Amino acid sequence: VSTQSTGELDAWINGELEPEASPDNPFLRPPAFAEFVGFILDAKEEGDDRWNNVHWRPMVEWLDVCQADLDMAVKVESEEAELPLLLERIGLGDELHVFLSNPYNIDIGQYMGQLSRDHQVELNNIYETDYRYFGYDPVYVETR
Repeated sequence: VSTQSTGELDAWINGELEPEASPDNPFLRPPAFAEFVGFILDAKEEGDDRWNNVHWRPMVEWLDVCQADLDMAVKVESEEAELPLLLERIGLGDELHVFLSNPYNIDIGQYMGQLSRDHQVELNNIYETDYRYFGYDPVYVETR
């Protein structure tokens, strides 16, 4: 990270710099969940570079577990039990409080309920293989 970009990031975090619209953030604010899902679905359908972001691409498309030399994988749902072991292994055992300060108590149904049925189906289809590999079930919720 360059000094200039670090300075810009600090300024943005401190509220001294307003973000600029870009293809990656057309909202100039955190998007609502339904807007974010629409962004992902459009990017995938259009096949443009926005889709090439590992943060929302299915893990099976960019993480080849069979070829990776992994010592440990931590699942978010069991991170409270697994994360201390990982941090001890890498010498950060005293920093556990930093990593567990934001617990994941999210009701996914609350978010999926904001989507149309079609978007729920599309989103679940995109991540279907990830769900199978990592032990999740698709989530469908009646919409308002």
